[in-house]
Amino acid sequence: MLKSNWNVKLRQPSIKDLDDLLGWENDILKIDHTDMPVFYTKDQMVIYLNSNQDPFMNGQVRYMITIDNMSIGYIDLYNFDIVHSRAGVGIFIDKKFRKKE
Repeated sequence: MLKSNWNVKLRQPSIKDLDDLLGWENDILKIDHTDMPVFYTKDQMVIYLNSNQDPFMNGQVRYMITIDNMSIGYIDLYNFDIVHSRAGVGIFIDKKFRKKE
């Protein structure tokens, strides 16, 4: 259960998230839980972080999940379809923060 005094927020990813995102995206253990097992280079991730994060153009948007200003994971909205008002949802929580009370 989430503690009531935790300050959970969603925010857009930034260049300061580069190391976390690289580690999370390239985690070999995550392959069983994704539809698109792709590994990213640092250069590819920098391009992504500096790009336009418009879900209407890209069909995808990502938000960092933070607790007390510490990134603990991310949420992806993908296959964004404004016409039919739907999107796929993926949630990743760093293993250090799973199963916490």
